[in-house]
Amino acid sequence: MTPTTPEKILALADIAEELEGTPHDAAALLIDAVAMCASSAGMDLAELHTRLDESTATMRSAKTAVDAIGPAAASRKQ
Repeated sequence: MTPTTPEKILALADIAEELEGTPHDAAALLIDAVAMCASSAGMDLAELHTRLDESTATMRSAKTAVDAIGPAAASRKQ
């Protein structure tokens, strides 16, 4: 079974934290990796900014949805 995009994102975040030791350093590593991939893809800075803005909006929406579900979702995980 192919992992979903959220599963892939979580896996990358976990790997980065494991490699770097802190969430802050993991974020810096992933930002550098994004810049490298964007450069390889020929994305200009404006396109990269647009994509980052879209990702930020998606993450805010996801957090809002999780916060709205709240304790019910947390209790199902346990």
